[in-house]
Amino acid sequence: MARAPRVPPAWLIRPLLALRNSVAKLHRGMVAAEVALLEASLGIIDTKALAVVAELDVASHLASRPMTADALADACSADSDALARLLRYLIGRGFFRRTRDGRFTNNRPFRTPRRRRPLGALMGALLRL
Repeated sequence: MARAPRVPPAWLIRPLLALRNSVAKLHRGMVAAEVALLEASLGIIDTKALAVVAELDVASHLASRPMTADALADACSADSDALARLLRYLIGRGFFRRTRDGRFTNNRPFRTPRRRRPLGALMGALLRL
């Protein structure tokens, strides 16, 4: 049976989160109000984009090997051009990667071990909370 991942203690996490939030607040104060609003609105887009890739189970399809947009679209029963655009957006947000030969692959957030349920089902459940 696989071991559960170790979680850092709360006494360590609390000050790190406070530091992270302080840096984010400083960043928002240094940029134009329009830029801060745009960055905040990206969270809405990220949520929908992640919900779509979860519904299509993209991460599970990419778990075995990198794939081209056409091959991935065939595996997911999706439109190749739309899926490629969505994945390019999520690459920019740090969720996927693109290899030198143009194929898509999972990035760190989606390279977690899959145990009982497909990764897409887990992501879908998290996004429905």
